[in-house]
Amino acid sequence: MLRFFRFNDPYRLLVVFLVVMLLGIKAEGEFPSITIPELKGILVGEMMADGKRLYSEVWDSTPPVTAFTQYILDVCFDRAMLPRHMLSWVIIFFQASFFGLVLINNRAFNESTYLPSLLFGVLCFFSFDTVSFTREIIGSSLLLLAINNLLKEIEFKKQRDETIHNLGFYLGLASLSVFSHLLFFFGTALLLILFTRVEGRRFVLFVFGFLLPHLLLNTWYYWNEELDLLWSNFYLANLDFNTLSLISIQSLLLLGVIPGIYFLFSLIMMQRDARLTNYQSQILQVMLLWLLFGVMEVYFTRIRTPQALIVCVPPLAYLIGHFFLLIRRKWIAESMLWIILVGTVTMSSLAVRNLIPSIRYSDLFLQPVAGTELNGKKIFVLDNSLSAYLSNKPSGFFLEWSLFRMVFEEPGYYQHVLAVAKAFEKDPPEIILDPNNLMPGVLKYLPDLQARYRREGERYVRIN
Repeated sequence: MLRFFRFNDPYRLLVVFLVVMLLGIKAEGEFPSITIPELKGILVGEMMADGKRLYSEVWDSTPPVTAFTQYILDVCFDRAMLPRHMLSWVIIFFQASFFGLVLINNRAFNESTYLPSLLFGVLCFFSFDTVSFTREIIGSSLLLLAINNLLKEIEFKKQRDETIHNLGFYLGLASLSVFSHLLFFFGTALLLILFTRVEGRRFVLFVFGFLLPHLLLNTWYYWNEELDLLWSNFYLANLDFNTLSLISIQSLLLLGVIPGIYFLFSLIMMQRDARLTNYQSQILQVMLLWLLFGVMEVYFTRIRTPQALIVCVPPLAYLIGHFFLLIRRKWIAESMLWIILVGTVTMSSLAVRNLIPSIRYSDLFLQPVAGTELNGKKIFVLDNSLSAYLSNKPSGFFLEWSLFRMVFEEPGYYQHVLAVAKAFEKDPPEIILDPNNLMPGVLKYLPDLQARYRREGERYVRIN
């Protein structure tokens, strides 16, 4: 197989496509149930499809590019999971193909090879949830576009104003897909200073490219007099450094142990046997630093899932590709390639079947709570649990508990009462689940609303 991918023939990508599709089908067959990030994205898309404006009428911290994508998916597929997962397979294939072409066009190796594309496609399936269509799959695609422009910028012969502007622009869009990708902007700025002769004017162009999508977003909300809600529900909410860890660091390390071992082998081999040009050496250093930025991003990301590690796949595919190309004995290289391919897939299968006790996925899934026995209702949950939304539709404006809990815990403020009144006027829920007994404090300020609901234990049922 190694010899097959060492030829510079684009038709080799058809085999990569076949591998990605087969691994996607395998992951789909092993997918236990919908994950919390998946359901969160679906709910945001449903609320926007109902005509609600993000952040002002959808109180959630989901970045705007991701939210708009979820809206499109809801219009196309509703809650069907298979089409969403299949779209993820296709995106992973295009990412793998694009990354391989980027390395060939930028002469990152001494030979033109599609081996990094194969490695990229396989490494993306280190965990079952990488086929989920969430913010990470969108953000990683934009980061690949940024890497392409970064490598062009490092090669002094190809420095153009549009290249460095596009580099910043793609990083800006990436931060509007996964806000913690903001770290890659600062990392890329450091790389430009270290590896390019970037002058002040062009660096300002890079910064402007990054700020442009943010400026357009802020201008839109300022025009609609909702800038305060944009900042409170998106920017300030995502600047909260309290990471919601849905998987432990130990579990992530175990999931990545096989690529990690090959990464160490690659460093040893390259230090001993690599013969690189000055430009290739710069690419190597860039990829090593990009991997470091990726690890830091996973640590600081607001919602840590196995899929968050996908930002580390491009540099790993590049570095491990060097390892295989430097092995002189063909049978050893071929054997090592099959070990990483089979080992990565096997580790993923064992982990999702709970056959590796140290890898725990339990926090990634929803826990059953009161209200899950409802079906097809428009509900509002005064809690941080999303389980009741599995078989019901979200109603009102409030979705993310950390953003709206103060509205109901401190209902005496006029702004809080006004927000609740607007939400229930535009989209009144049929059922309100109130496990923390917060509704009485709000209803005493809204007697008209109180007359429309009947209390039944921890629930409020709308009176027809």
